[in-house]
Amino acid sequence: MTLLDPDTQLPSLRMVHPERDAPGTQMYPDYALDATESPSRYRTVDPAGPLDYYALDRDLAAALELHVGEEVMGWASAALHELGSRCGDEIVRRAEVYDRVGHELERHDRFGRDVSRVLHHPDWLANRDEVFDFGLVGWNHDPERLGRHGRAPVVLLAAMDYLVGQADMALCCPLELAHGTVAVLERFGTDENRAEFLGPIVSTDRCTRMQVAQVATEITGGSDVGATRTGAHRAQDGGWRLNGEKWFASNCGADLIVTLGRVAPDTPGTRGLGMFVVPRVRSDGTPNGISIRRLKDKMGTIGVPTGELILTDAEAHLIGEPENGWRYMAEMLNHTRFWNGVGALGVMRRAFLEAAAYAARRRSFGTTIDSFPMVRERLIWLQVDLAATTALTFECASALDAEEHAGDEQAALRFRTLAPLVKYRTGEQNVDFARAAVETLGGNGYINTFGTPRLLRDAQVNPIWEGTSNICALDLSRAIGKQAGHEAIFDSLQERLVAVQDGPVAHLADHARAAITQAIRAIDALSQQSAARRDQQARRLADITGDAVALAAMTVEADFQARRGDFRKALTAELFVLRRTQPADPVQAIANGFADLPDLYPVIFADAAVSADDYERWRPILTPTAVAGR
Repeated sequence: MTLLDPDTQLPSLRMVHPERDAPGTQMYPDYALDATESPSRYRTVDPAGPLDYYALDRDLAAALELHVGEEVMGWASAALHELGSRCGDEIVRRAEVYDRVGHELERHDRFGRDVSRVLHHPDWLANRDEVFDFGLVGWNHDPERLGRHGRAPVVLLAAMDYLVGQADMALCCPLELAHGTVAVLERFGTDENRAEFLGPIVSTDRCTRMQVAQVATEITGGSDVGATRTGAHRAQDGGWRLNGEKWFASNCGADLIVTLGRVAPDTPGTRGLGMFVVPRVRSDGTPNGISIRRLKDKMGTIGVPTGELILTDAEAHLIGEPENGWRYMAEMLNHTRFWNGVGALGVMRRAFLEAAAYAARRRSFGTTIDSFPMVRERLIWLQVDLAATTALTFECASALDAEEHAGDEQAALRFRTLAPLVKYRTGEQNVDFARAAVETLGGNGYINTFGTPRLLRDAQVNPIWEGTSNICALDLSRAIGKQAGHEAIFDSLQERLVAVQDGPVAHLADHARAAITQAIRAIDALSQQSAARRDQQARRLADITGDAVALAAMTVEADFQARRGDFRKALTAELFVLRRTQPADPVQAIANGFADLPDLYPVIFADAAVSADDYERWRPILTPTAVAGR
């Protein structure tokens, strides 16, 4: 019996023998996957799924319990397992399909009328509806969910978004835009704004829900929003009309477009801008003046369509006061940057999972590749950075929760300062993680059917979306220099570090305080420099501030977990400290750097918790003199 080659319709050279074609019985051996020798807890994980992303993430459950408490986790665990299972199965499978196919733009109907309609792939619509139906945006506005479970803290909603990000970063875009719009409407919108738009945006019923696009970028300015040329004028009916073009509009087929227009033509920069909601359909039911010139042919995040908009006398609804549009957009950006960072953190976790599972299962040179020292070291550092950045992100989420739930002004300042920091750090790191996953899989990592190329393509947008890494670093610098936002953050962390002093990882609190002191010294020194010098050093300031916050937040998590008998997070924090305090001498780094690190891999990646004895045994070995360089 022979097969016909599908391309030539000629007989294939491969003979088909049904009795030998079961897995493991074909003429050539199976691809060498055998995890029996690996000490990693990921040795039984097949990233192709189906998986429960939440069940695989032990650190996530422990961190959530610290932030939201046992009572919330009592009902939230079931929801997290449900969402984690959906993300690790049908959601990620659909994402792989529409990533290959994309969407189409129907520019005109058969009569030549401009309809500018995005023909979404049905799998994208299914995924988008599923995550919104689940309540990722509308949970705390849904009477049924509030009555059955109670309010979902922001940290919990962030954990849900993080699970979605592991399946598809593109799905996080409409979620973050909805979150940002809700924040603006609740804080700055008029009663009329909220009555008309808030309900449909937060609806958990797909039949009544409206999708949101947010666009500030124009071809003239990029990040320079003050160069906006779109004009806004009053119509005879008293309403507003917008005329102009928008260069990047993600989720561009949405029902509502949040954008800026120049309400004061003679006022330059951002001061002359108002914020508007532009519906797809006018109040009389006719199409609004919105044309989509084209859909962008993007490198990644294919799932969410991005297009160029042309506004022609488009009916628009002013949000708040006309002269405060940029202030409102800045607030919206702070929220969308945070939620973008959460999605990027999901990419980091998924990339780590792909790399860790493959390294534990792939055989080469007679053993699994996670037995090789360089592979072990890289996986350990990925684990360290993932833990640190997760702690930083949840610290930001906790601040937002305190602001929204309790009206805490200091928490609001913490969130305002941490959001661009989270966006900066996750945007940079998620690219590094995705690349590491590709490299760990080798040639397979470059093949689309393995999923890692999509991770890398999607990750690359996150240092750009909602403000580039440079812009976010500059925004953090402004929050520190003009509002002293770092003081609110460090004061809050210092208070919590006090409680660590009488626990099993007390010395980590000393390291965290030292990192905070170092960051404050750098901030103070930079404050004496010129504006140009402060701008030049903004990314370095973001790095040192991010390290201090991440270490302090991770120390609090390590204390919480150690008191429950697991010292893995404490060991991870030790490695974070040691890498920061490495000797600068490159010769010492080569000669002595991390000599014992590969031997730590079985401890960090073990199934079992890290015991206090194991922790105390490793602490003297991992010292700044024994561990150097990366």
